[in-house]
Amino acid sequence: KDFKASMGWWKSIMKRNGLALQRWTTLAERFPDDFNKNLLAYQGRIKSLSISTTTVLEVW
Repeated sequence: KDFKASMGWWKSIMKRNGLALQRWTTLAERFPDDFNKNLLAYQGRIKSLSISTTTVLEVW
């Protein structure tokens, strides 16, 4: 006879044994040194397009 486990059974086994299918990363990703400069440049380009909220809503 084949053993068939339900999803609830599987979850309780995982929880009881402190197991997980996902894990937190141990290394943090760092932003490049010029991140702030690039972000400000990007924001400036977006603002220079002068697209109003009304225009965006009309296109939508």
